[in-house]
Amino acid sequence: MVKFATEEWMKEFCRAMNENEKFRKASEKWETPILFIVDDKSKYLEADVFRGECRGTREVSSPEESKAGFHLSATYDNWAKIARGELGPAKAITIGKMKVVKGSKMKVLTNIGLFLAMVDAIRSIDSITEY
Repeated sequence: MVKFATEEWMKEFCRAMNENEKFRKASEKWETPILFIVDDKSKYLEADVFRGECRGTREVSSPEESKAGFHLSATYDNWAKIARGELGPAKAITIGKMKVVKGSKMKVLTNIGLFLAMVDAIRSIDSITEY
C-alpha cells in the first residue's frame, strides 16, 4: 500500500504510466519532465516523461532543484480530486484549481490527452491508501 503524493507513490505512478497504452501514445512527442507541486504540503514530485515513457521519478526539496520544463501546482485536495477523476485537468486549470507555474499553459492544454492518460494510469493503481 502506498500513500498518495509521496515519493513511493510516484514510483507506482511511473510504473502505471509505462504500462498504460493511452499514456504511451499521448506522450510520444513530450520531451520534458513535469513537476507536480502540492502547495499546502510543500511537496515537489517530479516525473521524467520523455517520448512515450516515464523514465523515473523523484522528490525534490524545492522547485528550483527541479529540471522540469513544466511545473503544475495545486493543493493536496485538488490533486486528489484530479487523481480520482472527480476534476479534469483542463477544467482544473481553467477554473484556477491547478496552476501552470512554469511552462506554457497553452502547451499543457493542447496536450491535455497526456494529462488525461496520466489520470487513467493513476486510477489503475489499486494500492493507494489515502487521498
